[in-house]
Amino acid sequence: MVFIKSHLIAWDQGESQKRGGKMQRGPGVPCPQEEEIVQRAVAGEPLSDDLTHHIARCERCQEKRKMYQRLNAHLVQKLYRFDCPSSETLSYYCAGLLEKTRADETEIHLRVCPLCAEEVEQTRTFVQSEQFKDS
Repeated sequence: MVFIKSHLIAWDQGESQKRGGKMQRGPGVPCPQEEEIVQRAVAGEPLSDDLTHHIARCERCQEKRKMYQRLNAHLVQKLYRFDCPSSETLSYYCAGLLEKTRADETEIHLRVCPLCAEEVEQTRTFVQSEQFKDS
């Protein structure tokens, strides 16, 4: 997430320079830190009440939030599971068929990747199911 967030901020700074660095704000309302908008847009977290009220009145922040959400969705789509082991490797891991080095690497990955951990859990559940045993 830090990688994506830093690229979003760098991209936005470039866009701001293209506009001459001008920031348009709602009348009389100071913009909150962009860091919070970026963080919440990227993480898909709900907004605080103060930030919700501010964004409702600030066209610039509305546009920024939408832009960050679109860009994040695009990056997630392009980078989705780019460094994950293949499903075949995860299946071999579940069956205990990987050599020790590869099994250790897979275990380390499973500690930090909820998607792969979920796939391993589903594979193990399926293998233990009656449906699989009957085939």
